[in-house]
Amino acid sequence: MTSEEELISLRQENAGLREQLAQRDEQLIQMQQQLVELTKQMQALQARVSKDSHNSSLPPSSDRFQRQPKSLRKKSEKKAGGQPGHTGNTLSLSSHPDQIFLARVERCEHCDADLRTIERLNLERRQVVDLPPKRLVIVEHQTEQKWCPDCQHISTSTFPDEVKAPVQYGPAFGALAVYLVQQQLLPYERACETIQDLIGPAMSVGTLKALVQRCAENLKPVEEQIKVHLRTAKVLHQDETGLYVMGKRVWMHVAATSTMTHYAIHAKRGQTAVDAIGILDGFEGISVHDGWATYWKYPCTHALCNAHHLRELTFVPVHTA
Repeated sequence: MTSEEELISLRQENAGLREQLAQRDEQLIQMQQQLVELTKQMQALQARVSKDSHNSSLPPSSDRFQRQPKSLRKKSEKKAGGQPGHTGNTLSLSSHPDQIFLARVERCEHCDADLRTIERLNLERRQVVDLPPKRLVIVEHQTEQKWCPDCQHISTSTFPDEVKAPVQYGPAFGALAVYLVQQQLLPYERACETIQDLIGPAMSVGTLKALVQRCAENLKPVEEQIKVHLRTAKVLHQDETGLYVMGKRVWMHVAATSTMTHYAIHAKRGQTAVDAIGILDGFEGISVHDGWATYWKYPCTHALCNAHHLRELTFVPVHTA
């Protein structure tokens, strides 16, 4: 091979090596871009995993198996227990006890003399506050018929309007049942079991639901008054949280001021539910919320909840360095 042929061969080999080097440079650039993209994705995933109810707007139920976060509240300098001026809840003696049992001194402890006719020197009282045995008050209503000897007509008296069935629960009994499920938050089945165990007669879940519905109907005017107050408030606090009703996911919407609170359960979380509740539509004050997108759709003044800010700021210094 002549020197000229060898030179041509070397030039061709050099060109091939240059092409391979260019391809590898291109691959290296692509790999670097992929590395940058994967690093961003990893940081985003790490940030998402690191967020919990302590450093974000996520609810405590999303914390899963993570260590329960400490509260952002600072430790109070007050001692534990009741504070000065706090009114205690100790039992006090009643001036009208239902039953009195007198333990009489009949004979002398020392000489066994008869003391039944001797006037006592002192009387000490102790009382036991207890529940009476199961005892229902049964109120029977009766009507009668009378025959008029003048016109031969038979007149019949009528039952009170609230007495509609042959046997029914009275208002106090119904109020207790509603109280157990609405104020003490007992499940319907357990409330019926409690009533039967403590009072006596059985109550079905269907009957209890009907009593709750009747109570809700009677409270509609009160609910509307609460809504009127909230619609005209200068500052309105709002939030929503998920819960399950008979195994189905629903949402509880809360609107509140320092004196009034309205709760509403709806199948939706967004604008459909807020419009149906009818408080924020037309509201002209300041709505304080957690930044949920639905709230921004209403043309009132908005303010974000500072508790959410503090949780978000707890997350920022650690994960954005």
